[in-house]
Amino acid sequence: MPIIARLVLLCAAAVLAGCAKAETAPEGLDPLRAPGQPVIIEHAEPSRLPWLIGGVAILVGVVAGGALTITQLSRRRPRTAAAPPPPPGDPLRPALAEVAASGASAAISEQIDRLLAGPAGRDELARACVRFRDQLAGRFPAQADRLAAALATAGIREVRAEGQPFDGRVHEAVDTTPTDDPRLHDTVSATIRTGYVDGERVLRVPRVVVYRWDGAS
Repeated sequence: MPIIARLVLLCAAAVLAGCAKAETAPEGLDPLRAPGQPVIIEHAEPSRLPWLIGGVAILVGVVAGGALTITQLSRRRPRTAAAPPPPPGDPLRPALAEVAASGASAAISEQIDRLLAGPAGRDELARACVRFRDQLAGRFPAQADRLAAALATAGIREVRAEGQPFDGRVHEAVDTTPTDDPRLHDTVSATIRTGYVDGERVLRVPRVVVYRWDGAS
């Protein structure tokens, strides 16, 4: 039997027991009176049975109403929306973590650990991959190639500028080289350091050497 129903029954039994006690012989009535002796009832109180029955009815109604309210609330539990599927994994963070765990460079591992401990975004992770790739390329080519592969998987492209007209907005000139061909003047002759673009965003412009024709010939 549910707990609430048991409480209702116990309350009702207690009140009815009080009713039965209240209806016993009134005070002043002597059960051992002699036959024919008149019965004197002093200040007989009116019956309290109707009041007690009404109290029982009110109590039962309150308890039943509370039970109904609890049942309705339990049935109205808000539905939890299904969690959205997790976004596809970014290859940059795992690649950086792998390079840090390799122990190739203690200084680089420390920098990567600090970076990954915070809420680094895609641009910050991509720039870190680019920077550490350059630093590892000479002594640890395998780790540099790991970062290069992660950048390519993430859709970040390398930019080389050989043969392009020099443009200071997208190129960084670090040197010039002479040419006898006037058609090559202000053309990029070599890329010293590759650039990187992520879609339409330029992460790093390439460093280049530019042809110069002095016009003497």
